[in-house]
Amino acid sequence: MIFSFMGQSKESIAKRIIVGLFIGSIAIPEKGATGEPPAPTTSPAAPQTPTPIGGLPQFTEIVKQALPCVVNISTKQSTHDKPDVQYVLPPGSSNLETILRDFFDNGGEHLRKTTPLGSGFIIDSAGYILTNYHVVADVEDISVTFYDDTELKARIVGKDKRSDVALLKVNAEKPLPVISWGDSDVTRVGEWVFVIGNPFGLGSSVTAGIISHKARDIPMRFDASIGGIDYIQTDAAVNRGNSGGPLFAMDGRIIGMITAVFSEPGVNSGLNFAIPSNVLRKNVEQLRKFGKVKRGWLGVYVDPLSDDVAESLGLGKAHGGVVVRVFSDSPAARAGLQLGDIIIAIDDKPIINGSKLQQLVADLPIGQVLPIKVIRKSKELTLSIAVGDRDELGDDTDEGTLKPISEAPKGKYIPPLKLSVSTISPDLAQLFDIPTGMKQGVVITSIKKSSDAVEKDVRQGDLITRVNQDPVANILEFEKKINAAQTARPSVALLIYRDGVSFYRALTFKEKKSVKETRKSKNKA
Repeated sequence: MIFSFMGQSKESIAKRIIVGLFIGSIAIPEKGATGEPPAPTTSPAAPQTPTPIGGLPQFTEIVKQALPCVVNISTKQSTHDKPDVQYVLPPGSSNLETILRDFFDNGGEHLRKTTPLGSGFIIDSAGYILTNYHVVADVEDISVTFYDDTELKARIVGKDKRSDVALLKVNAEKPLPVISWGDSDVTRVGEWVFVIGNPFGLGSSVTAGIISHKARDIPMRFDASIGGIDYIQTDAAVNRGNSGGPLFAMDGRIIGMITAVFSEPGVNSGLNFAIPSNVLRKNVEQLRKFGKVKRGWLGVYVDPLSDDVAESLGLGKAHGGVVVRVFSDSPAARAGLQLGDIIIAIDDKPIINGSKLQQLVADLPIGQVLPIKVIRKSKELTLSIAVGDRDELGDDTDEGTLKPISEAPKGKYIPPLKLSVSTISPDLAQLFDIPTGMKQGVVITSIKKSSDAVEKDVRQGDLITRVNQDPVANILEFEKKINAAQTARPSVALLIYRDGVSFYRALTFKEKKSVKETRKSKNKA
């Protein structure tokens, strides 16, 4: 299954079938907007609830009011193409052959201008337009086509990659018609909604559906350094070019902006996602003022606390977010937060899961000192933390890939988990691309097929740094803590480092014998 976030040109679409969509852009030469426009208005469309006909909603009048507020966005960017053709010339064509050979031997690349398309909507009569970040990222030129076919150049006022929002500005000769903001928090699952956009360059296209789900988390790493978004899910049809288009409620007010679709190859899933209007309005204010979105920052990575990990830690029902990384010299580090801490409240507001923590932290006032409650080794602690600025965080991610299994050392077999481990060493770190700064822990060198680790996606080359919430430095400490954990509960939570990130996995014990008992029984044999 795929979340797609990339657009394509018309030429690339001709070469292959597109299945995963980010509904971003394709190259279409024609203008997007068509149809006879109603008389311009400079004020938000007056919300009117359509009268149902035969039990179904009537969209005609409300769509008529909304259409002038939606625009088509075209951009120009340079791409490098490589032709996939061979050349064969008759004898005597030496000059042309030399030219072609130089061209193809150099990769056959040539610079080409493409014109991807997207959608947007007017939020201010002075010419401010909102769209997706990915629609206008890394472009050379932006043009906006309005419902009356007027075309104006636009500049970027501000943009935010993490929320996929960009604010544009055009210099219009007259006030522009604008949308009315709706309250995305009061919408309900099952309500009728409609989308207006520029799919495949076919401007002013309208589709309708319902709100399928609210507060949907798009699967991604829960990172408390980045603000989370509770997306609105809808089954209203969207396609490439709908990116940045508005999602309307039946009163004509905007409740979201289309940003992504979720699909399996060959399946039109109808799982489409919009950024809620309340998130958009908050970000727009900052984009106009700062050109970017400022977010609160703690300096931690937080994983969702699953039920099996919570049970392994003796916490009962899962709630809160478990800290799997603490950045050095960050607000979290200065406050004393540690790996394995479970954050259950901040500023006296309960944390249900990692995603809610993202949203809460992003909205915190930078510089304010707040209480943060954590569970550490079954004890509740309250720490004080000064909220930092998300811009303090640079690119601090280590990437890595696993080597073939045959290259790994045998390691020591741990019967309760049905896997083998070795103490981290420079050779193992090099073999599994583990950063040299990781000097403590045990590396998984092999896993039996019957191990619970296989089902939980624990892999060879993973570095185990904690058993439950206790750090482990070597094999001896790991054996000791596994034996102690086995006597207490039927499973154990392991903090695992892989490819620059850490996460917890709860593994069920497969054998009752401890490591030492297994060693003794083998000696007797």
